[in-house]
Amino acid sequence: MKTLNLTEFPLDSLSLIEASAGTGKTYAVANLYLRYLLERGFNVEQILVVTFTEAATQELKDRIRVRIQELRRVFEGNETSDPILNFLVSQSEFPEKDQLSLRLAERQIDQAQIHTIHGFCQQILKRHALDSNVPLKQALLEEQTQLRQAALEDYWRRYVLSLSAEELQFIVKAWSEPGALQRDLSPLLNRSPEEIIPPSSGLGLAGWQQSFKVYQAWYVELKETTIEMIDDVVVLLNETPLKSNNKKIDWLGQMKAWAELPTLNYTLPKTGKESLFERFTTSRVVLETPKNKATPTHQYFEFLEAHFEKQLPDLRALFIAQSYPLVQSLIDEAKQQQNVFSFDDLISRVAEALSIHGEPNEPLASTIGAPYQVALIDEFQDTDPAQYHIFDSLFGTKSPKQDARLVLIGDPKQAIYGFRGGDIATYLHAKQDISNHQNGHVFTMDTNWRSSPSMVSAVNAVFASAPNAFMADGIPFQPVKAAKSSLTSLPSQALFITQLEVGKASKGDIESGLALQCVKQIKALLSQANSLYLENDKRLEHSDIAILVRSGKEGLMIKEALAEQGISATLDSQASIYHSEEAYALYFLLVAAADPKDENALRRCLAEPFFGISDKQILAFNEQASVFAHYIDIFENLHHIWLRSGVLAMIREALKTLGVFEFWHQLSADTSEKQRARFWERSLTNWNQLAEILQKQSRSQKGHFALLRWYQDTLSGALTGQLSGKGDTESKLRLESDAELIRIITIHKSKGLEYPFVFMPFVFSCRGAMEAWFYNDQGKLSIDLTNAQSSLISAEKERLAEDIRLLYVALTRAKYQCYVGTAAYQSNRIESLGLRQSAWANLIFQGQV
Repeated sequence: MKTLNLTEFPLDSLSLIEASAGTGKTYAVANLYLRYLLERGFNVEQILVVTFTEAATQELKDRIRVRIQELRRVFEGNETSDPILNFLVSQSEFPEKDQLSLRLAERQIDQAQIHTIHGFCQQILKRHALDSNVPLKQALLEEQTQLRQAALEDYWRRYVLSLSAEELQFIVKAWSEPGALQRDLSPLLNRSPEEIIPPSSGLGLAGWQQSFKVYQAWYVELKETTIEMIDDVVVLLNETPLKSNNKKIDWLGQMKAWAELPTLNYTLPKTGKESLFERFTTSRVVLETPKNKATPTHQYFEFLEAHFEKQLPDLRALFIAQSYPLVQSLIDEAKQQQNVFSFDDLISRVAEALSIHGEPNEPLASTIGAPYQVALIDEFQDTDPAQYHIFDSLFGTKSPKQDARLVLIGDPKQAIYGFRGGDIATYLHAKQDISNHQNGHVFTMDTNWRSSPSMVSAVNAVFASAPNAFMADGIPFQPVKAAKSSLTSLPSQALFITQLEVGKASKGDIESGLALQCVKQIKALLSQANSLYLENDKRLEHSDIAILVRSGKEGLMIKEALAEQGISATLDSQASIYHSEEAYALYFLLVAAADPKDENALRRCLAEPFFGISDKQILAFNEQASVFAHYIDIFENLHHIWLRSGVLAMIREALKTLGVFEFWHQLSADTSEKQRARFWERSLTNWNQLAEILQKQSRSQKGHFALLRWYQDTLSGALTGQLSGKGDTESKLRLESDAELIRIITIHKSKGLEYPFVFMPFVFSCRGAMEAWFYNDQGKLSIDLTNAQSSLISAEKERLAEDIRLLYVALTRAKYQCYVGTAAYQSNRIESLGLRQSAWANLIFQGQV
């Protein structure tokens, strides 16, 4: 792997640039853009730049525009120390022509082909609709929740309800209603596995019914044989007793009762995790025979031994595997009828169009790729097989172009979006393709421009000390150099590690202890604000501090710990607004305002803690006619405002007339309630966000009762997990303040950002793999619905590898210092693994803790 030199980069090639965190990836893209403009004479419509978010798209466009302006000024005679700009000017054979090209590019930058991957694919489908076999009129479906829910209900009516009574009884016991089945199918619908275990037979539910018959026959045989023989076994054990014989006689009675039930019961009576029947196999009876006593023998024991050795089909896993393609086809059918595409459909339809029976569709690839002379693909580590197939077919190793030019830029060490489709195996496959190509090059960027020398050295030390740190031969860790000198008054130490001695403390106690330690460290840092100078003589401010967490729960915990010490912070969460207390308080307000004469609705609304109505006031409402009439007047007025001025006006009026502002003011004045009062800003932000959502939704709802019904369905969907939230930014909790406060943010959301000081208080535990997602020997994304042990082991390796990459992202956000909190916590629970199984232990202690 060669170190990238932007002035020597081969422009007419297929190249992969691995850009470690902070090494100037966006700077590299912008400078390569300049070289293609001047050295190859391409215009802005011939240079395709693709990235993965709208924010990154706008940032790239702005950066390229500024870079063009800077280069043009150097051509005009301005001096610069920038080596790239000086190189481009010195190499120019026709300065006047190049200046004209730069002026044109600057004016045409809004026509530049800089897109998200979804925007690029949408443009292809619009321009080449007939060639791609898609409708000429298309609409983008940003949120698929309701469409998927409708498809699931259709599937339930068409297929599930047509099963026999016994089959349906089994299904309903596993999934009481369509929404429960949708929750189990959602991971497959979101990630589109290439292999499913057990595989779908292609026979639909008929295939599952065949397995059900085998399953049913096993239970019928057990039931009938038990009825036939169990009385003899009871007599035998009375004559030739086993250990704890009375208990075993009682078990035989339970087994007989199970067998004599009028209907077949698929739940066997158990002792612990084992069925009672398994305690009477021949091998177990031998073990249960008292010492120096004859072992009782019976045909029933031999039957059970052989019967429980038979491998029964996993009906639950089979049903999901068989249902998945049927549900997916119903979803696709609904989209086709409505002429809509989801974000994922945009990519999959282009990918499908670029293949004919598994072979490259070269005519279409030539047509689509014709307008572009080069493609630069940013954040390539977050790609998936379909996306790579598109770029490879148009511009890469499969391109029909003789002069194909493709530049992939990314950092596999920062591939942290496996849960939403990012596929590290695809990145490694692309790296191998380019490495093996005759015109292929792989580069690395080895200079960090973000962090101080001591912070760079600390990160190098953490990852360089572990052999194969990222658990993949194709992802080596190469130490980077620091471009900056130490320009602060900070001490040279950059990485601070706190490990609590916890003994047998619970996880909750450890979290509280680490949160407290984090707050102490932040207070100590803030106490130096007047004497601590950062770069350019900038003093330390609250906004220079970021606390990185894995979940909203951790974020809320640290925010409360800070609030107890009088320190304000903003929590940047992925949580849904519909899970907030304000969401339910608003629902009860809407119910009461929709029908002010409903006393129960008024009473339920006033009981919500959000409104601050005291128990004394509630009692007066129930017992005093004047108070009752007062509240009736309030809600009738709110009802009229809703009808006359809209739901937004009504909701905001409710804050005033119900005295919510006064309630918050009283809390602030009450020292015993100060901690609760500090969160009024969060409540107000949530309330306003919900009000705006309802106002927007009211434009498409016919009347206030229709709006109330929509809101009720939305809350129910959020509660049951049927609202995926994918692609829906409207329902995400907003920041409660624009003030320059300490920022609490998830590690996933911090990617691409930088902060002078970073705190990571909770790296002592991790979540185990709950589902068996893994890459098989062929590198295909697979899921084992049976959760076989071997598959879970593979999934755990994938989980640990991604957690290590997540830790790399977190550590590299810091410019000057990073504080890590950990503890020697031990846990064998798969959903909450201890330090031993964490990324931190794997790197620092090589798992030996």
